[in-house]
Amino acid sequence: MSLSDWGEIPHRNLELAEGEALARIIEEQKTSFQVATEKGFLKAQVAGKLLRPSVDRLLRPVVGDWVKIRALWQEKKAVIQEVLPRSSLLRRKAAGESEAVQPLAANVSLTLIVTTLNREFNEKRLHRYLTAAEESGSRVAVLFTKSDLIPESFACAEELSGKYRIPCLALSAVNGEGMEALRELWGKGETADRKSTRLNSSH
Repeated sequence: MSLSDWGEIPHRNLELAEGEALARIIEEQKTSFQVATEKGFLKAQVAGKLLRPSVDRLLRPVVGDWVKIRALWQEKKAVIQEVLPRSSLLRRKAAGESEAVQPLAANVSLTLIVTTLNREFNEKRLHRYLTAAEESGSRVAVLFTKSDLIPESFACAEELSGKYRIPCLALSAVNGEGMEALRELWGKGETADRKSTRLNSSH
């Protein structure tokens, strides 16, 4: 698997010193990350300079980031040295903090909001998710699952698609309804992030 399998590479001409490499963060593991490189996967720690209190938390590494690393190939480890410029950043209000925000994912081309049109569905909450996704710089679409059990999903998807001017699809994993339209939402090399939610007042 090559690095390009993880998305269109925006930093191919990056100048790298000896021992440095370009990588993309594909997983967060508590205090470390897993990154993809041209030579395979590495477990990565963040350089201390990026953890200083003076560094804005929104500038620290998150899943989806393209980063410059110093690689220890034989040990399959790396140190993240620099977060490279982003095309988008999905964020949310940090739990328990009135003003702080928490970065969730970077360089996402398409954000998919996944929900079911049951009695707990709340359009106001959906609107907040849509706003957060659009503010991130990514495209956004809404997916209503279990349409084979909730026939009104199709009418609701059509109504919301016209209201918000975004793709809204009714899907069924049982009969395959809507799957072809889902595959057409994004192109080769794009990254999609899924936000699954019940969209109710208790979330």
